Amino acid sequence: MLPPVHEFTALESLSLTGRIDGLGSLLNRCRHLHVLSVTYTDSRQLTLPLDGEFPVLEKLSLSGNIVDLTSSLNRCPRLRVLRVTFCGVTLLPLKAALTSLEVAGPFDFQLSLLGFKSISQEHNNNTPCLASLLRIAARLSPQEFLFEGCSSQWTTEPFPSFHHTTSIQMNLGPWISFKPLPGSDFSDLEMLSLSACNIINLDTMVTLCPRLRELRVTEATGNIKFHSRSLQKLYVSTDRYTHRHSIDILTPVLKQLELVVQDNGDISVSILAPTVEKVWWEPFSLGSALVFDFWSLGSLRLETAEDTCSPGVLGLYMSTSRYAGAKTVFSEQMEKFLVVDFSVLELHLEEKFEHHFGALVMCLFGMRRIRAATKRLKVIRPRTQIRDRIGDSVMVFKINRQRVTLACKV
Repeated sequence: MLPPVHEFTALESLSLTGRIDGLGSLLNRCRHLHVLSVTYTDSRQLTLPLDGEFPVLEKLSLSGNIVDLTSSLNRCPRLRVLRVTFCGVTLLPLKAALTSLEVAGPFDFQLSLLGFKSISQEHNNNTPCLASLLRIAARLSPQEFLFEGCSSQWTTEPFPSFHHTTSIQMNLGPWISFKPLPGSDFSDLEMLSLSACNIINLDTMVTLCPRLRELRVTEATGNIKFHSRSLQKLYVSTDRYTHRHSIDILTPVLKQLELVVQDNGDISVSILAPTVEKVWWEPFSLGSALVFDFWSLGSLRLETAEDTCSPGVLGLYMSTSRYAGAKTVFSEQMEKFLVVDFSVLELHLEEKFEHHFGALVMCLFGMRRIRAATKRLKVIRPRTQIRDRIGDSVMVFKINRQRVTLACKV
């Protein structure tokens, strides 16, 4: 319920989220706002009051089933920053709203965010409307562009240039692919996130983004190849159905690398990232897993030292299986990802079946890179055990709750 007052004369900033009853009446009492943010969480139409102006409003953020956006903006003569996210609307009305906004421009404000969420389709084939929508969005040149949920049919569409956009996030489903147009310009793009949608020749598009700092790709298909002089964070997860032969990463200033990749052991890996500080590699397999004896590798973590007094860490997350496998694939593939200096080896062991891990340790120290670098070994197990044999030797552990630490001379 609204308080029994006529006007909030001292209120300068207002943020509302949820199912908001009486929004128009409330905003009519807040004519001196400098900052306004309204997020509807239901399907009701969202618009500013039709009567009167907001003479000093400078920042406006609207998210929901927005209608009559252009009229709302005309009542904000001092607006400097606009963030707008259309939620739960259909393609054709959304296209009409953007066209009206484009025709009414240019405006004096900055379009900080343009977002589309849960966009529904009125007909089976809205592909031309989708392509037109993207072109209008590109011409509006938002600083950030967000597009989540739309296509449910197989199609390949041209991907227009976003000349001044710094961030693009798209999640449209696996049915749609985009192809950058010749002469495309992404000179200001700093962050690109593609979830379950594909850009054909993405490696070529990356070379057109001289300021790209962060790239996230999920459900990636085909080979992985990224060459970039500016990239600092790279996350790639692949789909489970497309076979790939190579990983080729050339990023001289990369700081963080995360790969979740289908790997059956025959993949070629080339990673040149001399400044990388954190690496996460999670292989998954439809066939034979990356295993040694009864142990399989779930993921690999590499972290460089934060300072000269802290050691770099190689963490291996292992679990046991019922059946033994070969060790060649295990060692050969793992060494390809040891691109960060380390001196601590951490073994995180999950024993689904009872197996000693002494042979696993001996296998690891049989690898030249691990043997030469490791000065400290930590073994972390869900169940504390005092002793474990490696051949005829006995390792004695210092127990700290459930953590078992071994000091090992190499």
